[in-house]
Amino acid sequence: MGVAKWPLRKPLAIFAAGLVGLSILWSLWTGQDLPMNLKDLLQWFGGLVLAAYYGTSTVEAVKGVGTKTCPEKDG
Repeated sequence: MGVAKWPLRKPLAIFAAGLVGLSILWSLWTGQDLPMNLKDLLQWFGGLVLAAYYGTSTVEAVKGVGTKTCPEKDG
């Protein structure tokens, strides 16, 4: 399945996880602490996006929303 057919929440969650991960790696690599405003922004942005992604994925898995089913053919 191509990226173009993904729901918007998947690339957004990948972007948020990458942004937070790269920021942490950059901080570790340079040996500098992240500024407080950047830390807060990453915490809220990353946390909310990833929580929303897992929440909607869980709802889809439990309720079957968004899944396509093929009708059974007789014969």
